[in-house]
Amino acid sequence: MGKKLFKIGCFSVLGLFTILVIIGIFVDSSTNTENDKRKFVDPLNIGLDSLKFYNGKKVPYDNWSFWGIPETLEGTSSKYWVVYLDSANVSFVSNKKLDKVIFIDFQKQSALDFINKIQLERKELIKKQFNNWDGSHYELTKIIKKAMNDPDSYKHDETVYWDMDEYLIVRTMYRGKNAFGGVVRNWVKVKTDIENGSIIEVIEEGR
Repeated sequence: MGKKLFKIGCFSVLGLFTILVIIGIFVDSSTNTENDKRKFVDPLNIGLDSLKFYNGKKVPYDNWSFWGIPETLEGTSSKYWVVYLDSANVSFVSNKKLDKVIFIDFQKQSALDFINKIQLERKELIKKQFNNWDGSHYELTKIIKKAMNDPDSYKHDETVYWDMDEYLIVRTMYRGKNAFGGVVRNWVKVKTDIENGSIIEVIEEGR
């Protein structure tokens, strides 16, 4: 009985192994098929591996003579340069400050999709910093209340912000009671972190 169970167990393991091998071949075949498809959009036969070599490297200006004249694409900003080179059918995104490629691939849409993803993620990060109901900035509101004579009297009037790429500048106008019990209007402008909304610096404030 024990030997029979052992044989059945061996057959099960062998069967499972065979299935995994078949799946592996199928996946590898699918991958190769996809890679073959990519070759059709590689007119200069650069090769995907060779192209990916430039990721994280300096922008390859020397390649312009045979890759094509760079076309600046939508999504380019003071921080990013989004480019398409038609002769090579290559598009990339570079960090302007570092002059380094942060994304590179074949086809114009590739870079556009990448920068759109970055911009969408950035919008979500910024959106989380503000109250959906009245537009106030969560961290700035905390700082204001902490400095007020009567935090419970705090009334938010308006908050606006400017996206400076590396950080946000946020200005809030608010009302509250002073030491004499009178309601006064004040405003404060600060620099905030893009990632978490924390206050980097108080720029100015007034009434």
